Amino acid sequence: MKTVAANVERPAVRSGFTLTELMIVVSMIGIMAAVSAPSFRRALERSRADVACANLRSVWSAERLYWLESQSYTGDIALLQSEGLLDATFTGANAPYAYTLGTTTTGFQATAIPQEICSGRFTIDESGQVTGAVNLPGWSSPINPVSYW
Repeated sequence: MKTVAANVERPAVRSGFTLTELMIVVSMIGIMAAVSAPSFRRALERSRADVACANLRSVWSAERLYWLESQSYTGDIALLQSEGLLDATFTGANAPYAYTLGTTTTGFQATAIPQEICSGRFTIDESGQVTGAVNLPGWSSPINPVSYW
């Protein structure tokens, strides 16, 4: 039977990280952030486009209710808001989309135009169909409206 000496020194336990390990981890985090940032930007613009299309559908509903009351369409978003037919929260100086509303002899057309780096527009008319697309710089495919109905 072997006996182990009680005074044997054990190797010191290493605590902390070396500079090389830290540099590798920071580099990997940087690479993952660089890869995911464009996808995040597109997802953010997609969500803004979905909200803009939902707001256009709200304008369509408000115009239909206004037509039932007065047998004509209005070209004034503020009038729809003051009548209580349309919520006032989606318009404003900090909104990602600007909304316009115009009338024709037989109907109306509402438009949502992006205020930031996107180009393009979404429109809706009395038929209730949202059309158009917005383009995000650097992406080849446009953001189209999603049809929920």
